[in-house]
Amino acid sequence: MIRSSGGAAEVEVLSSSGSVVARHVAPVTGFPAGWQLQPGDRVILAGMLDESGSGAVMPLVEPIRGHLEGTSGSSARIAGRTVRLQNPGTTVSRSATSEESIAFCVKNDVNGELSCVSVKPVSAFATLPKNS
Repeated sequence: MIRSSGGAAEVEVLSSSGSVVARHVAPVTGFPAGWQLQPGDRVILAGMLDESGSGAVMPLVEPIRGHLEGTSGSSARIAGRTVRLQNPGTTVSRSATSEESIAFCVKNDVNGELSCVSVKPVSAFATLPKNS
């Protein structure tokens, strides 16, 4: 992501080899209310890309599974990793502090920082039956 303003973001579209093939501006969706994108945040440009400019910028999240080891102001530790919390912006489930959780984080390519979109307990997710 290059920059965001007024609910839209300008992004560089990369080829599979990592070279920039285009720039595109699209509305931002899928982030919690109050979330502030930073230059360098990894995002996905989803939807049909055509002359009409349709498509949407959505978070490209990296899940981190483990116990929430504590929070202090604008950061938290989960599974031994420090992640940045945005306030407002990051949603942390109350039960995430007492059981194993998954933090959904956006990596920033400029500074390597992980910004946490949300933290939810593993029990909040449906499980599939095991094969017999």
